[in-house]
Amino acid sequence: MSLITEPVKIKRPHQWAEFYRTNTPREIRSMLEFAEQEIVIPQGPYRGNLYTANTIPWHRELIDTMDSGRFSRIIATGSRQSSKTLTIFDLPYMYHTFEQEEDVICGIPSAVFAQAIWEERILPMINNSQYKRLLPERGPGSKGGAISDYVTFKNGVTTRFLTEGYSFSARVILFTEIYRLKTSGSKGKEAGAFFSVEECASSFDSDKRVYGESITTTGLGQIYTEVKNGTDTYIYLRCPYCGCYILPERSRLLHWREAENVIEAEKKARYSCQECEGKWNEADRQKAIKDYKFIHKGQGINKKGKITGPEPEEYTDTLGIQWGRMHSSLNSLGAIAKDEWRAEYNPPKEWEANPQKAIHNYVWGIPYIDDLMKLPRMAEGIILNRINKFKKGEIPEHSEKTALFIDVGKYICWYTIVSFWGKRIGAVVEYGQFTVPQDIGNIEIAIESALMEFWHTAVLQGWKKGDEVVIPDLTFVDAGYEPKAVYNFILKADPQQVRLRASVGEGSSERKTWSSPKKYPEAKLRHWFPVRQPNGIILIHMNSDYWKEQVHSGFFAPVGTPGSLTVHHVEEPREHISFARQISAERKETNYSAGGKESIKWVRGSAKNHYFDCNYGCIVIADMLEIRLSEPEDIPPPPQMRNQNKKKSKWISRGRGWNKR
Repeated sequence: MSLITEPVKIKRPHQWAEFYRTNTPREIRSMLEFAEQEIVIPQGPYRGNLYTANTIPWHRELIDTMDSGRFSRIIATGSRQSSKTLTIFDLPYMYHTFEQEEDVICGIPSAVFAQAIWEERILPMINNSQYKRLLPERGPGSKGGAISDYVTFKNGVTTRFLTEGYSFSARVILFTEIYRLKTSGSKGKEAGAFFSVEECASSFDSDKRVYGESITTTGLGQIYTEVKNGTDTYIYLRCPYCGCYILPERSRLLHWREAENVIEAEKKARYSCQECEGKWNEADRQKAIKDYKFIHKGQGINKKGKITGPEPEEYTDTLGIQWGRMHSSLNSLGAIAKDEWRAEYNPPKEWEANPQKAIHNYVWGIPYIDDLMKLPRMAEGIILNRINKFKKGEIPEHSEKTALFIDVGKYICWYTIVSFWGKRIGAVVEYGQFTVPQDIGNIEIAIESALMEFWHTAVLQGWKKGDEVVIPDLTFVDAGYEPKAVYNFILKADPQQVRLRASVGEGSSERKTWSSPKKYPEAKLRHWFPVRQPNGIILIHMNSDYWKEQVHSGFFAPVGTPGSLTVHHVEEPREHISFARQISAERKETNYSAGGKESIKWVRGSAKNHYFDCNYGCIVIADMLEIRLSEPEDIPPPPQMRNQNKKKSKWISRGRGWNKR
């Protein structure tokens, strides 16, 4: 049997080179090799230059990780003008289209974006490369013409632009500006275009490659959720002064606020290291960028740069990474300070609606949370990524108030100490438990005895704060289980109730639902109110549904931002696993009646939620001690004393203010 083939017709001499190239086996380069040999920067200060990973040193590790096959999904969020689109969209597009020669699907917000992305992102990259010769001569995209929803190149590769999933299939899916994608879909708000388009690669299973990039908008955004549910990777920089690896925080940028103008803000800008207070200038920052570490969810790093914790492949197929302008060599410390100054004193027109949101999203690459009551479900991994530098039992020197909450049980009592400063930025100083003696026949006496011993042997001994030892400013003891035991303890330990108060949580998962007194509408806004019992005990009623949300939103919030929470340092993050599980033991469910009325219910996934209760109790204490998210003029005065027996009784007041000590 003979094999008959048609002869190849070569009409023009230059076609011999093309024929030879397309019919000769070639070695596929790595993504980094391709980038540094083929990609010419189409715009910006490096326009016309070949791409090099040396410009932003951590790009080399990022691109190698993207190309390694360790993750099938790569999702990145960052500040504007930090080369995230070039790295996560442009480069993978060029690599898979022309080096791997495989079809690509681009997920876009709307059909009009197809032409914009083609003209502004893709075509300039191609025109600056050798692959310009592969542009179509007829049909969509030919001769600089318009495209519809697809482009087919001379190498046979097709790029499709989709706003939602269709019957097309491709191994490679690319998303840009994810925050603009439609969020309406059959599966709810977080479904829609993103998951619909990604389904086009589902048949490739773990061999698929999904790339997505965008700025972060809010804690509810698709991009932020994807990053958090993935490796939740941060880029730590090494301080040139102390050698510790730190994650840059907005609150540590200094001297711009007191500047008279943007030029002065630019000149005076310094960054203060969280560990040693060393003041970085721009040269220090550039040096720090060269000595970096990728820290994934659940991992920690010591001063020597040793990383501990699980490898991310053990729990996710998504590399979720985030960065801001502090991580970019393309920006400067002075430029960041100038943007901060403008946002505070003279915001540009496009920022006027919400300057702080612009600074969060565009400069620092972090979500702006203007409604802390609308956050996704808490996960243990998020808490394990909120570990601060302070040792267990060490109260931060800059803290303003310290709260202690004790949750009482039949066999064990749990406690948590939280220090607060600024706009209710909190750090969990210590958490733990102590036992209730079982050799005492009367449970009330046993609990009272346990509380008294803990009060004298632990609380009154104090905790270290710099060179001094201090005791918490105010302590709440949960009176929901055995109120008589708690009342007796308080009357004996602190009769004037200066540092001790009884409290009870009321809400959807408690014994009693929350109901603020009609006579005191301010209690409805503050979500707590005091009631004096017949025996003189001041019982604080707390809206647990509201304050539990504050705990979860606190651990979701970026470190150092208003309302954020962190937990004390440990060598191995998994040492906090029990604490993290209790904080995430409950989830919030929102239901709607037939008339459209919203109702919130907290559902327990585990009975072990004691540290969760302790943390929300500590936040109530902070509110009582005037450490709040809102400015004083924006909130009503504290609720006045309400008497259980309706007899006249005076509110305890010491010094200036209703609750000053």
